Amino acid sequence: MAEPITIAAITGLVTLMTAYMTYRRDLAKGAADGSPVPTQTGDVQQGELVAQVVEPGITTYGTDDEKADLTAFVRNPDRYANQIAQVLSDLASRTPAFAQDLQHVAAQTNSVQTGGVTGTSTVHGDNLGQSFGVVSGGTIIQTNTSDRRR
Repeated sequence: MAEPITIAAITGLVTLMTAYMTYRRDLAKGAADGSPVPTQTGDVQQGELVAQVVEPGITTYGTDDEKADLTAFVRNPDRYANQIAQVLSDLASRTPAFAQDLQHVAAQTNSVQTGGVTGTSTVHGDNLGQSFGVVSGGTIIQTNTSDRRR
């Protein structure tokens, strides 16, 4: 049995697909109003490969709500990227064939960073709590919360 697809792989796939969907939307807008044609980057090309797996996968295996999430993502990829990541995670967990397709395209596009991320955080004082980070546009945003008040 294949290993389950990781959150890192899904995040990488959604990032590539977001680049492609944004390009596709901007290309259509340019054709309609004569604005400049966007540049097709490597992420856009890889995102197209991802979309060729994801769109038919959601159409075939997805619920009506998941299909609606895909429609919203195509219209506004930046706004609905988190929802489409959740859809991919849900579908992969209940549909092994789709999970395997996602693993294959993740390997094909090398969309998962395997080397890890290294960083340093120095905390001073006695007001310590949980710390977590999220990647947004290639930047890690760190949030700290405190369990104790001074």
